[in-house]
Parts: sequence; structure tokens; C-alpha cells
Amino acid sequence: MPSGGRHRLTGFDGIAAAGTTLVAGRLSAKLVDVATLVVLGRILGPADFGLVALAMVFVLIAEGVTEVPVSAALVRERTLPRILFDTAFTLSLLRGVLVAFTLGLLTWPAARVLDEPRLSALMPVLALAPIARGLFSPRLAVYARRYDHRAEFVLELLGKLGGFCLAVSVALGTESYWAIAVGTVSAPVLSAALSYRLAPYVPRLRLLAWRRFAGFFGWNSAAQAISTISWQMDRLLLGLLAPPALLGRYAVAASLASTVHQAVAVPIGRPLTAAFSMSRTADASATAYLAALRGTALVVAPVAVALSLCAKPIVATLLGEGWEEAGTVLRWLPIAGLGGLLAQPAWALAVSVDRTAFLARKAALELVVRVAALSALLVPLGMMGAVVAQAMVVTAGSACAAVFARTVLGLTVISQLRQLFAPVLGIAAMASTFTAVVHLLGDGAGSALASVKLCSALGAAGVAYLAVVSLTWRASGRPDGIEQVVARLLVRVVPLRSPA
Repeated sequence: MPSGGRHRLTGFDGIAAAGTTLVAGRLSAKLVDVATLVVLGRILGPADFGLVALAMVFVLIAEGVTEVPVSAALVRERTLPRILFDTAFTLSLLRGVLVAFTLGLLTWPAARVLDEPRLSALMPVLALAPIARGLFSPRLAVYARRYDHRAEFVLELLGKLGGFCLAVSVALGTESYWAIAVGTVSAPVLSAALSYRLAPYVPRLRLLAWRRFAGFFGWNSAAQAISTISWQMDRLLLGLLAPPALLGRYAVAASLASTVHQAVAVPIGRPLTAAFSMSRTADASATAYLAALRGTALVVAPVAVALSLCAKPIVATLLGEGWEEAGTVLRWLPIAGLGGLLAQPAWALAVSVDRTAFLARKAALELVVRVAALSALLVPLGMMGAVVAQAMVVTAGSACAAVFARTVLGLTVISQLRQLFAPVLGIAAMASTFTAVVHLLGDGAGSALASVKLCSALGAAGVAYLAVVSLTWRASGRPDGIEQVVARLLVRVVPLRSPA
């Protein structure tokens, strides 16, 4: 159809715009997280971070096991009457009570088994964070349905900034691990409170529309629970086998490495869910899936590689002495995560077509792979064993996602792998250029010169990546996707005029 391409292109523009807003908001928030980590890392020690990371294992597991994805359910609805908002809020409130009860049961056994009495006070306080995350105004879904995520951008950023100020104040006053706990809790509490200002809603406790959410309590909840346990398994086992300082170094490196996934890959999933839900044909969904797969990889891959290339200087400069092992882990964790590129849009597709049983099966496979890999590798390799296990887990998840997309959309695995050709070629050029420039410039005599050398190498690597991706896109016939969106944006910013 003549208008079909234009319609799909407009739809992808909507996804790109929404994804850009979400990524910008999440990236800004993650930068505040990094600033908080850096300041607290200079005041506190790795053992303090290790203690809080150990407590957060149980908090996050309780949060994941009791997760109620009311936002995703609301976005999928065709209309949003008041009763849906009331039911969503009530379910979230009940879930918060369940989180508090679950952690109340876990606190004493955790402190006893791990021989860490400080967990008894720390875990109940940290439980306020997941409770607050579940009590945002449900009317934020109205913005999400029309690809407008500016409200969430503002909420998350303001919450993180408030958390940063409170955490640093407590750290300077006490030099205690409680500063980390205060920052962890205050950010979601502030954001949740502000959400009712940006998306006004008067809470009303009603469950009359619970059946509309019932589909999300089954496989989707199981997938979330299993996935959360899987992702916390490395920290739990390290907490059992290693001293708090070692766990603290690993947790900080993992937090920095997760910036790529949390700030880029996760936010893009939400507008994709809405886009897949509104797709009228299988061809339109397949086109959007491939474009999302390529677009996510094009953004995530270079950021991960850049973080890996600069890992040790970043840790040495930002955190100083005592954190060197975190630099080694940070160098390899982002690279390990690249094995999961094929899995990025699969969650949105599964939710949109109501095939959440796939998510549970995928999470279960990842948990089995992670437990087996950690059991074999953690003792002989230490923290690097956890890195290798992560690479194995995300690769297994990508294989599942590729098979799922083939089943639902008819996309061959080869057609999906083909979307990674440009990103892989680009990061190869990027890494080669970075290494060559560093070699040519030689070792810096001082910290200032070393920083200039590093920035120059990164700049050259970035140019090489963009050049290779651009040439690959042109050679493949300029298909619709993120490259075309960027190209049109550049034309608007820098109009090309033909000679007179």
C-alpha cells in the first residue's frame, strides 16, 4: 500500500521520540546515581556498600516476587475509566503491604544465617523503597499511552536529586552506611509524592476491575519473580562466600555497568509495548520489531564498549584507592551484557500479544544457567566467575528471544541476527580506533594529560563508529529505523542546499 511505509515510519518516529525522552530521563537519573555513588564512595568504604548490597538482595527479591505490573496493564487498555485507576492503586497498595510482611519474615533468618545483625534494622528501612515505587499515581499511564514520558522524566530526576542531597548530608554527618540507605529510600518516596502533582489523582480503594489485571498476575508475575531471584543470585552467593568489602566492590561495578541496560534498553521497552499493541498487522509488528532490535543495539553496544574501554581510569579517577578490583569487573561486565542484544524487544512483544508464559520460561532457563554457572565458577574465579556467568545467562536469553520472535512474528533467526551486523561492525571499528589512538599518543605523564589522551581516543572511536554505521545503512538501502530518524533530524538542523 502506498501509505503503509509512511504509516510505519510515523509509528517508528513516535517510538523513537518516546524512547528518546525515556532514555534521556533515565540517563539523567543514572548520572545522578553515579554522582551519588562517587561522593559516597569517597566518604565511605567498600564494606559499607557491601552491607547495603546484601540487604538489598532480600529487598529486591521481595519486590520482584510481589510485583504487580499495573502500569503495563493500563497502557494495554483501550480506554481508561476511573475504576481502572482505583483498582490499580489498590492493588499496588496491597502489594506494598505484602512486601513489608515478606521482609518482616525474612529479616531475622537473613541476619542469623549471614551472621550480620545490622541487617535487622537495615532491611525494614530499605523496604520503604519498593513500597514507594508501587504507589506512583496510576494516571501516569495516560501520558505513557500517547508516548509522552516527560512527566516520568521530571519525577525520576527530581527524586534522584533529592536523594543525592539527603544521602550526602547523612554521609558527611555520620560517615555511616545509613547514608546509602537514606539515598536509596528517599528518591522513590519523593518521586511518588510528586507524581500526584503532575498526574493528579485522589486515591480510592476499590477492586471492582481486578479481572482486567488478572492476566498479569500469572505468568508475568512468575517471570518477574524468577528473573529477580536470578539477577540477585550473584550478590547473594558472594555475600555468603566473600567479605562485605569484596561484595561492595562487585556491587558498585555492577551498578555502573547496569547504567547501559537501565538507562537505554529498559526505557525503550515501554513505548514498544504500546506500539506492538496498536499494530494492526503482523507485517507491521515484524517491521517494528526488527527496527527496535537494530535501534536498541545501535545505541546500547557503543555505550557498553566505551564503558569497558575506560573502566579502569573511571574507577581510579572517581572512587580512588581501595576500589581497584571494581575496575577489573567493570571492564568485562558491559561486554558480557552484549550477548543479550537479541533479547531486548522480546519483553515488549510478549506483553503486547499476551504471551507472558514465554517470559516465565525464559526467566526459568536463565535462573538454571546462572545457578549452574555460579556454582562452577564463583569459587575458582571469584568476581570474574560472576561476570562469565552473566555472559552465559544473557546469551541463553537471547536464544530464547530469537526463537520466540520466529514463532510469533515469523522472523527467522538469521533475519534477527542481520540487524546486529551494523552495530557489531561499528563497535569493532570503535575498539580498533580507540586502541590505535591510545598507542599513538603514548602514556600520559600526568592525570591531566592522561585525561586528554583518553578523551581524544574516545572521540576518534565515536567518529569511527558513526562512520561505519552510516556507511552500512546507506549500503543496505537506507531502511526505516533509527538511522533514518537521525538523518532527518540532521537535515532539519543543518539544511543541505544544492548549489545554484
